[in-house]
Amino acid sequence: MTRSRRHPERQRRISHLNHTEPRAQRRGLCHFDRREKSFRDPCKFIGIFLTFASQLLCFLPAVSAAAPAKFIIGYAAMSARVVPLWIAEEQGILAKYGVDSEQVFIRGAPTLVTGLTSGDIHFGSTGGTATLAAIAAGHDLKMVAAFSSRNTYDLVTRPSIKRAEELRGKRFGVTSIGGTVWMGIMLWLEHFGLDEQRDKIQLQVIGDQSIQMQALENGTIDAAVLDGVFSRRLKQKGFNITGEYSELKHLFTSQAIVVQGKFLQQRADMVESLLKAQVEAIAFSLAPKNKPTVIKTFMRRLRVDASAAE
Repeated sequence: MTRSRRHPERQRRISHLNHTEPRAQRRGLCHFDRREKSFRDPCKFIGIFLTFASQLLCFLPAVSAAAPAKFIIGYAAMSARVVPLWIAEEQGILAKYGVDSEQVFIRGAPTLVTGLTSGDIHFGSTGGTATLAAIAAGHDLKMVAAFSSRNTYDLVTRPSIKRAEELRGKRFGVTSIGGTVWMGIMLWLEHFGLDEQRDKIQLQVIGDQSIQMQALENGTIDAAVLDGVFSRRLKQKGFNITGEYSELKHLFTSQAIVVQGKFLQQRADMVESLLKAQVEAIAFSLAPKNKPTVIKTFMRRLRVDASAAE
């Protein structure tokens, strides 16, 4: 979140950020009426010039002393893939590399990508589906790193659904149409020879994976594609894992860092710093000695118990 004249507009467009600042004045330090003829008097001209210069000299130190910009990092999923990003914030790794940032959850990859293209979000942690669609539509986005290139979703169904062919006419929960979870559903349907239109499969936009898990439990939907932290929990309650994630062999970018092309050119140093922080956070998360810390982050952020976080 850069502290600029557009800052209040960005605040309004990102509903998760509650505090706004007064809009900066758009006029310059001095405003002259061009119709005035006072410049014809040399003394008046010198006086006005000195006044303007003194104001400018007072203004310049304030600019150089201003606090560094705060960058918005948006993420589009509440899943295990985002844990390194949370760890980077909680353990001070982002600060270590000079990334003064604020993390914001944006529900759905297409919405996150819209924030990236508008400039309201500086870094996006999201899958490749919505990003590639935006690039194909002409938007200048760059996927600077991909941290997951495989499907990570299990296909979970209600206890009464034993086989994939029984999914005809059933309801799937999805975060958004055109996002990463949506693509996961499409890949699973293709894997089992099913077609959304032909087989009258309904896609219901209901929220992130934690909400989809709840919707399965209360019968609002019949199936969902979920990461292991959620699918294991449902399996313990009698739900069926109709397809395990390892069955799908497609290359599939499910987690990447995305930025605007213009931002990459202007702040390549900050992009590099963020990537360094992300890599270090991944190493931290995988280190056995840090397992208790990582599990606590899992439990707090994803609202699961210790057994599911394991």
